[in-house]
Amino acid sequence: MRTLKEFCRYEFTIKNSIFISYALHVSNVQEIEEFFDNKTSKTATHNCWAFKIGGLCRFNDDNEPSGTAGKSILQAIELCNIDQVAVLVSRWFGGIKLGAGVLTRVYRTCASNCINSGVFVELIDFIYLKCKLEISFLSLLRDRLKRNELYIYSEKFEGNSVFLMLKVPNEKISLTKKIVNDITRGGVYWYDI
Repeated sequence: MRTLKEFCRYEFTIKNSIFISYALHVSNVQEIEEFFDNKTSKTATHNCWAFKIGGLCRFNDDNEPSGTAGKSILQAIELCNIDQVAVLVSRWFGGIKLGAGVLTRVYRTCASNCINSGVFVELIDFIYLKCKLEISFLSLLRDRLKRNELYIYSEKFEGNSVFLMLKVPNEKISLTKKIVNDITRGGVYWYDI
């Protein structure tokens, strides 16, 4: 699966109505809300949107005829085969009604063209590993993880121990556990998450 690398914008005009589309990679609901808050135009007649993060997807028609806008934007996201993305299409009404069929096509096309104007990156599936080890191993462990392009997501110190949360690409789970086990000489406790 892939997602957008950076913010995208696309503009389209039909029968005096102006449509401006924005698309962005998002990782969570907070990022979605911030994106929509920042890009929603107060002067636009309609601000329609959709987003998809894994199995979570939503859309909004913002008073356009039901099913013509938000659903069409979501269909564009799915047809582009991307994930972790939010798309907003703002419309300034030009005085000429377009009809439900045309609206549906315009919203889908604007969203699709906006998405396709972007640069894509492959999504990497991660897993979180939680472990406890002696603090004395931490410096060496950080160095060894860094050399293998692995990093500690969070640390919590307690006495002579440290609790680590590691965010690891699925294909590096075995390597990560081997590194931690080797450095601690088996003196690590792994937690189920």
